[in-house]
Amino acid sequence: MPLTPESTQSICNTMSSSPYYDKLKKDSLEADVDSLWLNILGLYFTVPKKCGVEQETRPLTGIKKRADLSIRYVKNGIPEKAIVIEDKRVEFEAQTSKRAEAVDQVTDYLKLIRTE
Repeated sequence: MPLTPESTQSICNTMSSSPYYDKLKKDSLEADVDSLWLNILGLYFTVPKKCGVEQETRPLTGIKKRADLSIRYVKNGIPEKAIVIEDKRVEFEAQTSKRAEAVDQVTDYLKLIRTE
């Protein structure tokens, strides 16, 4: 299920014309960013492709930390986490330290998922 140049372009076009994108302002909360991505990713990762997009999920049962979004792929009737996404508030998008923090968070989530 690779992303093709056409599907990537389609996602970018959708993003730039989305009311969720237009809603984002400098002081928007992270939930607004989550909503944008939830709607965009849902266009590609669909049920017919055996996928689902989930908001604010925990990487593992019993773990307090949670990823902003995750994508599950259903394999042999069992939904498995395939992608974990961590985003930040709009006001932090240009801050390298916040990007590094998000990368660290996702890395930790992926380590947890691999032990599952």
